[in-house]
Amino acid sequence: QYELTPEGLVSSDGKDYIYVDVPNTPAADLYKLLEKELIPIFPPSKTTYNKETEDRIAITTAAMDLFRVSAGPMMQYIMDIEYTIIIDIKDDKFRMRTPTINLIGTLENFRVSRMVIYDDPKNHKDFKKNQFIFNYKDRSVQNEKAKLAIESHINKVVSQIVKINSVNEDW
Repeated sequence: QYELTPEGLVSSDGKDYIYVDVPNTPAADLYKLLEKELIPIFPPSKTTYNKETEDRIAITTAAMDLFRVSAGPMMQYIMDIEYTIIIDIKDDKFRMRTPTINLIGTLENFRVSRMVIYDDPKNHKDFKKNQFIFNYKDRSVQNEKAKLAIESHINKVVSQIVKINSVNEDW
């Protein structure tokens, strides 16, 4: 389980990776298995797969409409997140690193950040209080709904990846 902190996502056991054993599976076969099994989890329309080497898959994807932030009277920002997961592959196992959140904003214009996890408000003078997930001074949670939505999404995705642990030989 991952928790969102001012430093980003942190696992409950304090490690920055998860190992998954896939017995009797050479790295090349495991790579192909992961390639196939990741497609339903991360649809190509919202995902970039970086597969430069046969021992690593880097996935950058977006989760849409996770939560909303008030932007004024009768107006809301629909918040999406973009994040990256790196999976290293060896014979009989793979290691998934802790996901990294790249941006929180609206997908149409990710270049315009609509929310920050934790930063000095002086660097974001146009932002309102509810656009910061954590308070800069005391590190308390300011937007519980956003924090829980991000944690829930990431933990669901991670649990789906961890279940990829055997070669499916169905005809």
